[in-house]
Amino acid sequence: MAYLQTITRLWTVMPRRQHKEWWLLAVALVMASAFSVAMIAQGDFLANVGFLVLGALIAVLTVLLGDTVKRPAQARDLARALFQELADRVARCCFDCERPWNKYVDSNNCVPGNMDSFRLRKFAPIPPIIYSSTASQLALLSGDAPQALIQFYYRLAAWERDIENIAVESQDNKGGIAPDAVHLLAIRVHQTLAPGLRALQALSPLIEAHEQIEATAIAGYDETRSRDPITGTLRNRIRRLIGEKT
Repeated sequence: MAYLQTITRLWTVMPRRQHKEWWLLAVALVMASAFSVAMIAQGDFLANVGFLVLGALIAVLTVLLGDTVKRPAQARDLARALFQELADRVARCCFDCERPWNKYVDSNNCVPGNMDSFRLRKFAPIPPIIYSSTASQLALLSGDAPQALIQFYYRLAAWERDIENIAVESQDNKGGIAPDAVHLLAIRVHQTLAPGLRALQALSPLIEAHEQIEATAIAGYDETRSRDPITGTLRNRIRRLIGEKT
């Protein structure tokens, strides 16, 4: 019968990795369909009961199938919005790490006068807006994307927090930011790169033309660097910074 075929379709389109309640619901739907068929076969007033159960079953299946069909589209829309913001934040971290922070990972390059409080605050990242407002919907994303996003934005928040704390502590220091603080900040921004790369990789399967989005994000920052420009894709530039082969 048509509604039994619908149940079969629902089972086939549901992701393998579903919560336990989905399996229990599927079993309940099968039992309800068998009950309705049995009632209809009895005739008389029991047939009315069977048809009522069947109508309720069809309504439930309609809602479930609608959600099953809409979920991939919702995931793609969410992923695209998150990816636009993510690419911008990762590009900024990469750009800042290339110059000047990468050289300060070596503590020997950290000397008094490298950085002052006013200049340091210019590196503070803009807090994410889309990620914060859609955090409750991250479960729509498949695979490792939610975890990858959380890990990157955790590192970004640590980078922002240390910038603010050290800038406040050093604003009255005539010698600028202490060398050990500069070294710590260089480590913090460097720690955003690998999680940022993983987040881009996790989301990109859901995004059309993700290469163009990444290229546009890093190009926007490269425009401010007219002398000795650094070339390469955003991902390759990150890989060079973290020591991976491109």
